[in-house]
Amino acid sequence: MRKYFRWVSLTSLASLASLISLLVIVLTDKGKTLIALCVVIVLLLAFFTKLYLVLDNYVSTKYPDGHIGISNLVYYSTEDGNRYVYEVFKHIQCKKPVLTEYTYGFKWTGTTPPTRVTSQFQLIDAVVPKPAGEFDEIRMRFKKPLLYNEVGLVHVVMDLDDHDRESSPHLVTRVTEPMQLLRWHVQLRHLPATYHKPAEVLRKRIDAQTSQQYEHLTTVQFAAASRSYEHHIPHPDVGYFYRLVWEKG
Repeated sequence: MRKYFRWVSLTSLASLASLISLLVIVLTDKGKTLIALCVVIVLLLAFFTKLYLVLDNYVSTKYPDGHIGISNLVYYSTEDGNRYVYEVFKHIQCKKPVLTEYTYGFKWTGTTPPTRVTSQFQLIDAVVPKPAGEFDEIRMRFKKPLLYNEVGLVHVVMDLDDHDRESSPHLVTRVTEPMQLLRWHVQLRHLPATYHKPAEVLRKRIDAQTSQQYEHLTTVQFAAASRSYEHHIPHPDVGYFYRLVWEKG
């Protein structure tokens, strides 16, 4: 990074000094002052433009998505086992001059696509289905663009129809960037008071073969009072799918 700054600074200053020296020799006093001022303004504009491009290239290389993750909070709930609500709050920090768009990846295993997708803080442009084995995408725009280093909240709510009971009882989160916290909260109000089976937390590498089995991490007890599972993972490792799996009631 330093060599870019050094190149930009030395080149611009050398050019500025050469041109001003030439103008001082050739022009009258009044002309010298006016032309020198114009040259200084032009070169300063060129310098800062070049500096911006260097910084933008550096940031784009280090942060290809234009942001870093802070936390990912996922809520999944149902009242009757037929209709589900999937809601996510994802805190991110902008790492480009201006961040106007965001793409959220998700994988719903039911046979019916989300019936409604909304957001409190973003404008939903499109829900893009992907081939089997890939995450579908929600493409959205910020109502208020984020500036460099500004922290923002990505919010998505999906209404899901599972009347045929074909969806798989699990949540999966793809961790592609460092984050401080991953948290799941699954509320299954339709389950009977006698239900008490634990859920399982698994993970496997994103670049692993599809057939590779998930690695077991821990189990999560079912909270009968609230009829829910809740689990959080501080600083999940980058490059893994994390999965919370329970038995369908």
